[in-house]
Amino acid sequence: MPVLSRPPTGGPALITVDRPGAPLAAFRLHVAVGSADEPPGERGLAHVVEHLVVRCAMGGGRVGNGALVGARTGREGTSYAVLVRRPDAPAAVAALAAAFDTLTVEPAVLAAELAAIRRETAQRTADLRWRLQEALLAALWPGTSYAHSPLGDRTVLDALTPDAVRSFHASWYRPSDATAVLVTDGASEMGAATAGPPGEPAAGQGLPPRLIRSPRHDARPVSHGVCVELASEGAGASRPGASGRPSAPDRRGAPDRRGASGAAVRSTTANHTRPRGGSRAVGLAFAVDRPRNGPTLPSRQDLVHRAGRHPAHRARQELARRAVRAAGGLDLQVLELRGTTCVWVMVSAPDADAARRALHTALWDAQARLLAADGERWLRTEALIPELRALDDLETLAARAAETGPGAWREGPEGPHGPDAPERVTAAEVAAVLAEWERHVEALQQVEPGAAGKDDR
Repeated sequence: MPVLSRPPTGGPALITVDRPGAPLAAFRLHVAVGSADEPPGERGLAHVVEHLVVRCAMGGGRVGNGALVGARTGREGTSYAVLVRRPDAPAAVAALAAAFDTLTVEPAVLAAELAAIRRETAQRTADLRWRLQEALLAALWPGTSYAHSPLGDRTVLDALTPDAVRSFHASWYRPSDATAVLVTDGASEMGAATAGPPGEPAAGQGLPPRLIRSPRHDARPVSHGVCVELASEGAGASRPGASGRPSAPDRRGAPDRRGASGAAVRSTTANHTRPRGGSRAVGLAFAVDRPRNGPTLPSRQDLVHRAGRHPAHRARQELARRAVRAAGGLDLQVLELRGTTCVWVMVSAPDADAARRALHTALWDAQARLLAADGERWLRTEALIPELRALDDLETLAARAAETGPGAWREGPEGPHGPDAPERVTAAEVAAVLAEWERHVEALQQVEPGAAGKDDR
């Protein structure tokens, strides 16, 4: 069972998950700063800092017997993760804790990392699927700091100095604003041993409260859903920037879905990124208010620890995604942002109407299967077992624990315990999620790509 602890010295909240017999250990650090915290003059700084923390603070990110630290920047956070042999777990903890050390950056090192980021940007923007995803998020969050890509603004990056990087890091990288997750055999004991003596502060702990107001504080998505179409290469497709990765879709080939007209519709998965002849890349997206423990919009501190989330919400939406994939062949993506769950699908279709009809059909088919007499059995076979298989992976389990955050933990008779396990979710609960998603599809509005997200509020 996962165990949550909060160090008294102001360090990161620590979630440990024991996996008896595991020969490996997954360690993950989530720092609560992302691209949505950047004002217009700093767009891309969170991503640059991520690169430089690995290169400079973590010495290139190599741990133990050759394992490398992976990192990514999203809109609401930056994550560092590593998978090592269990004996190397203490070294992994020490390596990732270096993220809070003073960041010293030489001009030549900054120039080299900026060159790497430009190459990364070129690779992302060459991918139609990434461009469509960014166009959808920009349309869903117009005029807010959520509309721009974590890869940033080239004019900002071209003018970046080592002092600006150091200032951003010093302002945002606070241990009290972070969550650490350790998954391995004996994780609870190992976590207690690596935390240090009670009252002994680690690097960056005991700092005064941050006085910066994040531009994401007042951000809200549009109340209606959005639909965006992009032309194929060579046909004048817009090229918005790319962002941090969403939840990875299943890698199986996606079968054709057909709208009422009989036109074929296919998911644009990682293995299918270009529209076929006569089709366009169409994205449909909407935002759903998350079930919360309280009625108010989450505060900055809520967002740091992801407080107020319904304990079973993540499990229900993951099972809902898998149910749609199994029944309808469409890969829906979900991303929690600012008190809402953003849901989107990207398909190759003749037009937006065909894409909408295909999504309606997939959602309806999944609900019908769930509410049938054998709905519970179908849910277990098609969604629950694949979900449990995914959670058997140490890195996936660590990522989920970090994303959910300590705010979803509840006090029980034996102490705090984490979100409800997916096996406790019923077919009727998953069907209810899909019914809510279907209602939002009814309100989708067409948006021209690049028409939203020009200026932050």
